[in-house]
Amino acid sequence: MLEKLGLKSGMAVYDAAGQSVGSVESISDNDFTAGGRGFTVNDVQMVEPSGVYLSTK
Repeated sequence: MLEKLGLKSGMAVYDAAGQSVGSVESISDNDFTAGGRGFTVNDVQMVEPSGVYLSTK
């Protein structure tokens, strides 16, 4: 699911406040890790070439 959205390993990840969380470390079907933290597809607000934007902090 996440790879279909365009999420790729190494992409920058930003929280809802625009702060960097780190970069995508690993991806499974519906969740991924970034900055040592786990996130799910429900946490993703949008995926753009510039990075992954989360709906959570």
